[in-house]
Amino acid sequence: KKDGKPLAPGSVADYFGCALNMAYARAMQVTHNKLPDETRQFFQCLIGAKGQSLDWSWLQSLKTKMRRIVVGRLAESGQTMDNSQPPVYRDGMYGVTRGYAMVDTAVAAIKKCVLLATWQSAGRTTECCYLSLDGLRWDPEFQCLFAQLLQYKTMKLKMLPFFPAPDRHGDFYLHFGDMMVLNRWPIYDPASSGGWVYPSFQRLEQPGKAMGAMIRQMNPRDKEFVKAYAKFAPNNLPEGANAGGIRVATLNTLHPVMPDNKAVATSGHDMSGYSNYASYILCNVANAVVGGTVLAGWPPPPYGHRTKGPRPASVQALLAHGVPLSVLEDLIDDLFRFDESIHPSVLQARLDMDPPRLAGALRPAMYVCFATLLMHFQDRVQAGEMTTVQGRVRGVMMDMFPGEDAGAKVKLWGGWVREQFDLDNLHLSARDEVKGIDKVASTVNELGKQMGIVSLTSREGFKVGVELGAKVEVLGAKVEVLGAQMREIMSNQTAILAAINSLSQQGVSSGVPTAVAGPHAASGHAPLVGGLLRGGGGIGGSGGSGGSGG
Repeated sequence: KKDGKPLAPGSVADYFGCALNMAYARAMQVTHNKLPDETRQFFQCLIGAKGQSLDWSWLQSLKTKMRRIVVGRLAESGQTMDNSQPPVYRDGMYGVTRGYAMVDTAVAAIKKCVLLATWQSAGRTTECCYLSLDGLRWDPEFQCLFAQLLQYKTMKLKMLPFFPAPDRHGDFYLHFGDMMVLNRWPIYDPASSGGWVYPSFQRLEQPGKAMGAMIRQMNPRDKEFVKAYAKFAPNNLPEGANAGGIRVATLNTLHPVMPDNKAVATSGHDMSGYSNYASYILCNVANAVVGGTVLAGWPPPPYGHRTKGPRPASVQALLAHGVPLSVLEDLIDDLFRFDESIHPSVLQARLDMDPPRLAGALRPAMYVCFATLLMHFQDRVQAGEMTTVQGRVRGVMMDMFPGEDAGAKVKLWGGWVREQFDLDNLHLSARDEVKGIDKVASTVNELGKQMGIVSLTSREGFKVGVELGAKVEVLGAKVEVLGAQMREIMSNQTAILAAINSLSQQGVSSGVPTAVAGPHAASGHAPLVGGLLRGGGGIGGSGGSGGSGG
């Protein structure tokens, strides 16, 4: 038993197999690899050919009997029949991060950040606890952070992306930014193993248990743990939920929407036993993007296809509106309290130093965190989330622009970032019932309204501005019509692709060569509004990359 409950069948079999292997290893050690005949005969169950040995059959028969006994005990006690944790799906995870955002403390910021990192990496409970700045790298092609994670169970490394999300409660860069605002980085010592993203976990003997407690503290069904956070707890977590259920839920999320050979790039599983082909596939950057995109909450690409993933919130939108880069650099350093004592990877370039210092390798991610905080500022103020962080954002703007309305400026800048973010991610949002077209119509209509409002401040331009605003609103209506047409086109293309796939399968089975799909077959539709209103390449921005399909 474990914690007074019967062990699951798989666990019992694993314990028994481990005990046999340990006994065999010990026997070989004490006999100097010269086992007596009787002992050797006994251990034939382990070293004999599978399926071809009476001893091997004996072991399998014994395991079968053990399983029957264990299942019977579980049935009598009313326990579950497997050893998996209750899955904590996306809605439950976002409920947890929302709850900790309402708690609004430095510790709560760490909790929601590490839990979301575990979700986006489909990780086991302690994998993200040991994430370090040295193990992070910014990828300019995919515009995201990639983490090098050690899987403690298999002792293998995997590289996984951290992506922005359409829902703020699932956006890694928002939670990462919150954590940096409320927690100072420790002094960097290159001689030590410093650079930990979550330094507090390095002092815990059982970080996995601490991770489990973070979920339980937000579960109203867990009366033992939820007392401190009861009023912030969501109501959609299953009974018995803990951090172990994150990995179960993420794998269940990935499996229906992508082939196994792409899902394992995110999960980190070893498929060499499935096929020797898997031995040549590395769980590398590009393969992990598909799973990372899905776990961030974006619509999946067509089954079996790849994607470049989402684009993050970008300071490029601010630069395009004339905000100086030097101002942004100082705002970021002030907000996150960066100084010369912390890890150099997050610091800005200092060409006036001797010798000159280039920007840290992770500095682009700091731009993204800052832009994301601006983008979600107004929504979080209204929702009462992380009010301390919102106060800090407003405070640094007030210090930078004394005498101006800091709240209004943050709202304005956040609107610019949001418009660019929506446009940059049309290649993903358009898949979800062509919502991208609706966003274009909304954006154009909003521009029309803004032009009309601006014209009111100028008596001379009143008539021209109102007429221009009306024309833009008409353009927005036309875009909505275009959206309806695009829905019909995409519906027709879906039917055509289904017919092509059917013919392709018939051709393969009969040995007849099949036609190769056109250049847009990978995305299921032609690129939508590629590069619309997108500025040129810039720091932390999309660099003008088109709205590439999956």
